[in-house]
Amino acid sequence: MEKAESERNLMESIISRKLSFFGHIIRKPTDCWKNKLSKVSHQEQEKSMRKATNNIKIWSGLSLVEVLRATDDRKHWKKIIHDEAKPRIVDC
Repeated sequence: MEKAESERNLMESIISRKLSFFGHIIRKPTDCWKNKLSKVSHQEQEKSMRKATNNIKIWSGLSLVEVLRATDDRKHWKKIIHDEAKPRIVDC
């Protein structure tokens, strides 16, 4: 039981940090992260971005358009992150 609890807490922490980082990156000026991505092959970029956006959509429960709109409003995005990372009650 303790192991399951610690794994759940770890996963919640990972999801919360990834969502937070995603919001941070999306709000940055476009040319800032485009320069970094230009050093990676186009095929790797597409695969990486597809995987990241799929995870974000799954974790947030929103479409990609809704996610992009939500990241513009920091308070709303933080609420989404908090709602996703909050502890869940598990029936034993």
